[in-house]
Amino acid sequence: LEVLEPSEAGEGIASLRLAVTTDVREEVAKSLVQAGLGILELSRERELESMFLSLLGEGPEQSGRKRRKKKQAEAGAEPSAPSEEPS
Repeated sequence: LEVLEPSEAGEGIASLRLAVTTDVREEVAKSLVQAGLGILELSRERELESMFLSLLGEGPEQSGRKRRKKKQAEAGAEPSAPSEEPS
């Protein structure tokens, strides 16, 4: 069990990583719910992807942001901001 930085802000938010060889999400979810804890997300990382991101020192969310910025730069676009329609 590895305790990570919370993936989002908020009281009582925790991010954890389990290193297992089988899919234990159902059992973990049942145990957490029975203990009275809520679950915001429960996912399975692909081993190769998680090793690559670990080597880069990034999480999946950070990696996705970098890919979007790279695509925008290649397309010659500025990073998008919310657009407003004229009134």
